[in-house]
Amino acid sequence: MCNNTVIQTVPSGYDYKFIEMKCGSTSIYGDELRCEECENGGPPWYICPHGRDVSEYDCGLCELD
Repeated sequence: MCNNTVIQTVPSGYDYKFIEMKCGSTSIYGDELRCEECENGGPPWYICPHGRDVSEYDCGLCELD
């Protein structure tokens, strides 16, 4: 997660509106918004170094490192 923002288009009647949100926020579709730098820069913060879908504080393997 960084301090960049991501522009998201949201349906608004017959048109669309643009919403600017912080990188790492939850999008209107429930997935994580990531800026272009973070998208290409590696795994999200909640993926531990062992590839598990938890933070390094919840991974049993990270505790052994």
